[in-house]
Parts: sequence; C-alpha cells; structure tokens
Amino acid sequence: MTTSYELARIPIDAAKGTAELFFWPLHFGNTIATNTVDALFKVVGTNNEDVPKLENNDEGGRNIYDMASSNLDIAGMIYYYTELRSEIKRLLKNFALEKGMTVDGDDPSQPSDVVLLWNAILHVTKTLESIQSPESSASVKALKDYQTSIEQLDGLRKKLKLDKGDIDVFKTYFEILSVPKNLTSVKSDLIRYDNMIDPQFRFAFGGTEFNRRKITHMIAQNKGIYIHKIDDDFTSTSLDLPGVIVGLKAEIVWAIVVCEVERKITVVFRGSANMADWMKNVNVNMTDFVLPGFTSKTNKNEGQTFGRVHEGFYEYLFGETKKGANGSTKSKGEEIIGMLKGDFFDKPEYKEYTLEVTGHSLGGSLSTMFAFRAAAFGEFPNVVTNVSFASPFVGNQDFRQVFCDLERKRKIRHLRITNYQDVVPLIPATTLPLPRLEQYKHVGMNIRLYDGNDFLAPSYRRFYPKVGSFVDEVRNSMHTSILLGLSVGVLGNHLCPEYDKRLIHEKTAADLQKLTLDELYANKDITGWEYL
Repeated sequence: MTTSYELARIPIDAAKGTAELFFWPLHFGNTIATNTVDALFKVVGTNNEDVPKLENNDEGGRNIYDMASSNLDIAGMIYYYTELRSEIKRLLKNFALEKGMTVDGDDPSQPSDVVLLWNAILHVTKTLESIQSPESSASVKALKDYQTSIEQLDGLRKKLKLDKGDIDVFKTYFEILSVPKNLTSVKSDLIRYDNMIDPQFRFAFGGTEFNRRKITHMIAQNKGIYIHKIDDDFTSTSLDLPGVIVGLKAEIVWAIVVCEVERKITVVFRGSANMADWMKNVNVNMTDFVLPGFTSKTNKNEGQTFGRVHEGFYEYLFGETKKGANGSTKSKGEEIIGMLKGDFFDKPEYKEYTLEVTGHSLGGSLSTMFAFRAAAFGEFPNVVTNVSFASPFVGNQDFRQVFCDLERKRKIRHLRITNYQDVVPLIPATTLPLPRLEQYKHVGMNIRLYDGNDFLAPSYRRFYPKVGSFVDEVRNSMHTSILLGLSVGVLGNHLCPEYDKRLIHEKTAADLQKLTLDELYANKDITGWEYL
C-alpha cells in the first residue's frame, strides 16, 4: 500500500533527478576549479590544512565531531517536534471551538477557556505528584489539595459543558504540549502522532525513520537530556494554506535543552518553516546591532551598538513582540536571557554549567546573534559556545571585528558548520543597493563539509577570517562566492539530513574527532591573533 509520504516523494524525486542532470557539469567544474585554486593558495602560504594533536584538550573533553553531532541532533529535533506541536495546537483549537470554548485571549487578566482548562488539569497533575511524594509529613495536606483540584476541574468541566471523554481528549493534547519533557517522551509523541505531520514536511526533514533514529541515538547516550522550554506560541503548521496565512504573523521558535551529564544548557533556534521566517530572510538590509534588545518602550533608544547586522534577523530576535500570556512585549532575545539567568545561571547548583547556542539556517544566524548578546556583557560565567549550521551571513566588518574581540577575550567561540554547495551560507553577500550598499562578512571558525565523493576534495575544509592576512581574505572570498552554491540538489544540500550524512561520513568523522575548537582558536597561524 502506497503511503502519503511515498506519494509526496514522487514529484520531488523526479525534480531532483532532472536537476542532477542539468547541474552536473557545473557541479563538476566548480569542484575541479575550487580544488585546484585551493592547492595554489596552499603553495603561497595559507594555512588550510589542520594537523591535529593526539590529545583532546577541549573544555569538557569534546572534539569537533562530538560538538557538531550533538548540536545537529538538537537543531534537527526542534524542526520536527515543533511541527508536530503546531499540528496538535491546530487540532486542539478546532476541538475547543467545536465545544463552544474561547481559545484566544489578548488580556492576560482574562484567560481563555482553553487556558483555564489547561491550568486546572495541570493543577490536578501537580497535586497528584505531591501525594506520591516520599515526604510523609506532607501527605495529609497533599491529599486534601488533590481532592480540591479534582473538584475544581469537575466544576469547570460542567461550566464548559464538557463530558469526561472531552476532558480525556484535552488531556492528551495538553500532555503533548507540556514541558519540561525528557527525550523518551518526545520519542513517544513522535511514534504515536508522527502521521499528523504533513508528508512533504516529513520528506524534507528526513522522514519518520530518520527522526526516530536520531532521537533514539540521543536517548541511548544516557546524558540526562530534556527540553526545559519550547516557545512556539505564535507559530503554525508550515505547509497547509491556513498555516501559511497564520504564518505571516508568526514569531521565532526557540527552545532550551538541558544536558545534565555534560552540565550544559543549550538554546536552540528553529530555522525557516513558515512565511514570517521567509519574510525576515529577504529583509537583507542592515541595521545597527543595538544591545540589549527591546524590553520596554521606555528603554527603546538605550543600548550599545556593535556594528551592523541583517535587519530581518535583528528585528525577529531583538525587536518588540506580540503580547504574551504574561502581558509582556519584550524581545525574544531578552526574554531568553532573563530565563537563562532566572532558571539556571543565577542558581548556585548551575555555576559549573556552560551555555551553548545552536540552530540551522535562519536558526543558525539567530544563534550567532544571540550568542554574541549572551557574551557581550559578561552575564554568564563561562565562555559562550555557538555551533551553527548552514547559517546565512549575519553582519558587516564592524560586527566581525567586535565578534573577534570577544573571541580573543575568551568570551565566545563559534563553530560554523556548512556544506559544500549549500547556497544559503553564501547569501546575502550584500544588502540591496538602496538606501546604501553594504557588504556582509562571516564570523567564527568555519568547517565546510564535503560529501566524500567529490573529485580531489578533502573530507572538510577549515576557514577563519585571519587578522592581517590579505591572502586568506582572498581565499575566503573565493569560497563564499554564490556560484559555488549552484549545484546538484540545491535544496537537498541545505537540509539537516544532508548535514548529518556528511558529518557522519567515515573519513570526515575520523578527521574531526582528532580536532578540538580550543586547539584551532589557540593556533595563531589560523587566527592571526593571540588571546588577550
């Protein structure tokens, strides 16, 4: 029996086959040219080959492969799981409307029927957990609180004219949308409800088996990983028409993931999945990178400028937002900073934890902006690590310079992973000509992955904007030409499954397991500078 997923693949596979025939000569020519020219750069003295040390000295004992692999797993998971959550939210909303319930409310003091029901069910769950607590001294009060919560829920059920079967449906929806959530629960949700995700979306992001395999791999590592927070309040499903329309008003999607074994807090930003994301992508003019971002209208014009950055990305992350459940319009970036400090880094039990920031595509560019914000004012105790995948350009030369200054002060480090012939990391090279033409520059330590089958190509190439080196600047500019992105599988080269395929390639994985990010940053021949 042919599934909807298999049907969705037919036109895509046909288009991919046609594109491969059309672009193959260009692909082959680009590969030969870049490999030949890069060999010439080696002759004139650019440091483009790494000689790894046998000893792994990275903070936390992680090599570049492990660092990239763990963050790619998280960046991929956030796409797939938030799409499932969006579909569940749509079903929840439709079911509530069928029952005559209110679902939206702009005034936090007057919550909707759905919010009231969610809170009532959550209260029952929490009081039940109290009963099961081993502290016997609290058992009498806990039992009374539980009984009261049951009565309150039943009263609300009658008021909303719901039967017990309706409550069970709502409980199922609320359970999927609840956080914190460990990875076993995430896997359970994907197994039970994966078929609710649009087949074309599933195909684009690796399919059912790929995503189940990745989450299973994360669980098997036994690192105590759980999702602390997901903010997808103002988003929608990506591919259906209503989702496209609602998506015009969507906001960024982000999550906080905790790894207890590695004592690591990771902020992950989702990449482009709706119309609002794409509208921000194409807003390629620059604006001043003013930090802190928007917190209230009274501080709107306050802050420090750190060069100029992509206007669409900046407004998405640091501009005023819609009014949330708490009535705040604070920018997403500043909201996350507050949550990181309040929930983790201001508490003594988290003083040894490190902060990492990751994301793919649009999420990669947002991760770089946010990592800079987290490092800029010394609010977090350890170096902030940014691991981005397929990130477009973020800022100009002034932004690159202040970013480098933070790198030299050991405030930030950036592992920027890209695929050879992925066009997205090569754009936008410049702003629009009006009101003024400005040039974008990449930041961080770039590892470019090859697919293992390109003639004369290595498993990876490493790039960094070496200070004071004209030859390296020319080489880097050549390798960021948009012409390199015109190839077989233009879209396929950009997606998470292809990044995963190249990263785990036997030769690539073996090479990157011998390197550490600290080791590369400490090499003056690569960076052109020494730590301050």
